[in-house]
Parts: sequence; structure tokens; C-alpha cells
Amino acid sequence: ACGLGHALYLVPDIEQAQLAFTTCWEHGTPMLGLGGMRLLMAADVERRLGNEAQAQQYFSWFEEELRRATAEGYVIPAEQGPDVTLHAMLFAYLGREDQALRQLVQIVTVDPFSAADLRRYPLFAELVKHPEFRAAEAQGRPRIERQRQDVLRLLCGPNPVSLKYRPLPTTCARLRTD
Repeated sequence: ACGLGHALYLVPDIEQAQLAFTTCWEHGTPMLGLGGMRLLMAADVERRLGNEAQAQQYFSWFEEELRRATAEGYVIPAEQGPDVTLHAMLFAYLGREDQALRQLVQIVTVDPFSAADLRRYPLFAELVKHPEFRAAEAQGRPRIERQRQDVLRLLCGPNPVSLKYRPLPTTCARLRTD
């Protein structure tokens, strides 16, 4: 149910996400990491539905898990982190858009492939429209295209990785020969 809540949140189907998250935590306890993100998602869902008390309960649970995980070294503070998406979600949830935007730009700068995923989060809906995010995303596009071409060369080039399996002609048509 937790994974379903996550997926429904990203669609976004807020009402169904609420049901899935409720079911999830009636039967289990999240860990931080994905669990923490899911607690923030659940808090955001409840807030969007006008259920402030339930949103605060999820958020308090998240804060407790974050404190514990940080103290134990499982989560690194935002300024140092690999847990950048978690912190971006936290900042966005708290309305600290400048900090959330910095985190999102950092994510896309390091991993341009993540931009499409970040666009799916309702918490980031306005932030991904920001010119700074779009500029970082645009800077990553050449890297994505180079990697796409590398994969196409592996599949469709003169020495394909598989002699048995061949991609569809429409896939190989995207391989540039210049």
C-alpha cells in the first residue's frame, strides 16, 4: 500500500493516495529514505485535502524519523547530502521555495535524467517551472543525448552487444551517424 500511495501521489490522484497511505501505516512503519518521502507525501496529501491535523501528525512523524536518522548518520544534512530530494521535498513542504529550488537545481545538475521524475511531484509543481530549474535542465540535455547515442551505438552500431537480439528499425533510426 505504501508503494501504491507513492505512485498515486505522483499521478497525482490525491484522494486515492490518501486511502493508500492510510492503509499503509495501519499495517506498518516507514523507514526514512523512501519512507520519509512517503511521510512527506502523505502530509502533503492531507494538507491538500484540508486535513491539517492529520497533515501535522504525518509531518511530526517525519520530523521524528529525520532526527533519528540524522543522529544515526543515515541521513546527511541538506548542505552536505546525498539526500537532496528528501530535503527538497521538506523545504517545499515548509514553503521555503528558495531552498527547495537550490536543491532541485543541484539534483538536475548532477543527474539530468532526474528532471522528468522531479516534474511528477506535486510539491515541486511550481518550482520546476522556475527559470533557474529550466536552465539547469537545459544544460543537462546534451549529456542525455550523448548517453542516448552511446546506448544506440551499443544496440545498433557495427558491433552490437547482442547478435541474437536486434532492436526495432525505428529504434536504430534514431542513431546519428555524424
